[in-house]
Amino acid sequence: MEAAVIYAREHGDLKVPFTFRVPAAEDAEKAGWPASLAGFPLGQWTADARRFYNRGDMDPERGAQLEKLGIAWSHADVAWAGAWPPPAGGQPSTGTSWRLWTPPTRARRWAPG
Repeated sequence: MEAAVIYAREHGDLKVPFTFRVPAAEDAEKAGWPASLAGFPLGQWTADARRFYNRGDMDPERGAQLEKLGIAWSHADVAWAGAWPPPAGGQPSTGTSWRLWTPPTRARRWAPG
């Protein structure tokens, strides 16, 4: 929980990317993390917390603490954060192909006519 508090203080919320780890020991203290948390997989810990909450296995007090820190209970909320809406007249900010953002169209079969 200590790592979650530090992350939320630095970022303003607890929308932690799954791959986020607390920096290594030599860099942790420079970045404001205690050396005891060096290498801690906070992204995975947050994903596990979401899973426990969504299954109903989380202690209500712990859930309230995480909500105060700004956790997003839905993985989709974290995955799409900042990607929608796309900028006016352009592609989404994720850099994905515009085809992923438009409805599919059926290819017309060309027939000589």
